[in-house]
Amino acid sequence: MGAPLYTRASAAATTGGTSGPLNMGASTALAVGVTVSAASGTSPKLTLLVEWQGSDGAWYQLWKATQVTAAGATVTTIGAGCATAEAVPGTIRLRWAVSGTTPSFTFSASVLAI
Repeated sequence: MGAPLYTRASAAATTGGTSGPLNMGASTALAVGVTVSAASGTSPKLTLLVEWQGSDGAWYQLWKATQVTAAGATVTTIGAGCATAEAVPGTIRLRWAVSGTTPSFTFSASVLAI
């Protein structure tokens, strides 16, 4: 399907994190898949974002998923003719934020250049 840019093995997260910078190379679209196998805490929320890095070094939002509150899968494509029809710049990252009272999410993630 595409070249893997990032894979996160299934693990618990109680705080936010990022994939780190990912170079898109010649690809102009990407696929993102996240599978949550467990969610716990009071009003737990997992927010997923794809961000691009500007020439100023700052990160800017390219895509944001609906907040995840329970087990399930989130899949999207980003690029011309995709679910999110936005241009994909050369350097991106997957970022997640975890909120709620004592929240924990066990999830895996995959980002592919397509």
